[in-house]
Amino acid sequence: KKEPGMKGERWGDYFFNNFHGHLPGGYKRTNPGTDPSWTTDDPKNSEKRRGQTLGEFWVTIDSVIEELGITPEELIEGKNKLRQEEDDTEVYELWTPIYIKLREMGYNWQDCLG
Repeated sequence: KKEPGMKGERWGDYFFNNFHGHLPGGYKRTNPGTDPSWTTDDPKNSEKRRGQTLGEFWVTIDSVIEELGITPEELIEGKNKLRQEEDDTEVYELWTPIYIKLREMGYNWQDCLG
């Protein structure tokens, strides 16, 4: 569904929400206030994520990215292109296999987007 005021195709803004923050170059990784040793006991997170620190989760994400043959530079370039074009589908298509693999590994929506 296209929301009023949405520029071009922005379907991924709703689906991926803050997922890019966990990817290389993402704001969650680059924010000096983010503590990689942080853990969660939030029941909204999967059991798998509750057993890891944030830094360990990022190592898992980096492993998935490498396994898929995607470079961190591609992800950073994609993030920097967001909302610069009429259609961000190319960026969303880059993120989709990463998200799918994480879900197949047992991570849930909250883990990936929260």
